[in-house]
Amino acid sequence: MLKRSLSLLLTGALTLSLAVPAVARTAQKPQTDASYGTTYYLDASIGTTDGDGLTPDNAFDSLEDVNAKTFQPGDQILIKAGTQYTGTLWPKGSGCEGYPIVIDMYGEGDKPLIDGGGAYFMPQVKDWQGPFTGETGDQIGAAVYLYNQEYIEINNLEVKNQGDDVNRDRSGIRVEGYDYGVIDHIYIRNCYVHEVRGYNGQDDIYPVVPTNPDGSPTPRTGKILAATPMGRFGDTEKELAGAVLFLLNNEAASFITGVCIPIDGGFSAYSGV
Repeated sequence: MLKRSLSLLLTGALTLSLAVPAVARTAQKPQTDASYGTTYYLDASIGTTDGDGLTPDNAFDSLEDVNAKTFQPGDQILIKAGTQYTGTLWPKGSGCEGYPIVIDMYGEGDKPLIDGGGAYFMPQVKDWQGPFTGETGDQIGAAVYLYNQEYIEINNLEVKNQGDDVNRDRSGIRVEGYDYGVIDHIYIRNCYVHEVRGYNGQDDIYPVVPTNPDGSPTPRTGKILAATPMGRFGDTEKELAGAVLFLLNNEAASFITGVCIPIDGGFSAYSGV
């Protein structure tokens, strides 16, 4: 089964639903008020290593502290402004409807920096049934990572993952799902993602580049076009943007409360790629 993955290198807001087979779920909506959840603090400058994370004065001091914990619906993970971390931020656990897990900053100053340190995936050695890791299984190729998790909001982080000048599967913020069901409510807001040394062609067993160097379609492209009645790819600026502008027009679309517009040249009706 093809692994479904998303590599998110974004600076704005994102709402994401990722559909993959099966329906395993663990988080249940708590029967309590809006104050439900615990706030945890992360501060690399605190100078101690034994904090429980429950107050700014007793904060966690490393990404490892956060990554080792399974968070619950309604929890907050607040990272001190101006602090810097090298490695991957991968808090475990999911929120639920009305009670997301929120990652954000606290204090005054620059966004906290999560630097992946050049970590990269080795998808060609994977069986597509678990998180992508490095060649020895000891690194996650992203600075911020989620796997089979939902109802999580990531706000106000600076993210980079530069590494060497070699084409490798690197991501800034990466969300993956496998054999889970529908992944709901992944929001990424006001994050500054930069200096991620990936390449055009990563993240899949098929090339992202639609054509070969001689201009002929790749096998993947050929299968897509063969299943597309219009026989071509769409024009992003005209055909996609036109539909978006229509929906944003208060006069033309004011009576529309919900719509699904396939902008795919008929591909959805004939696919199987």
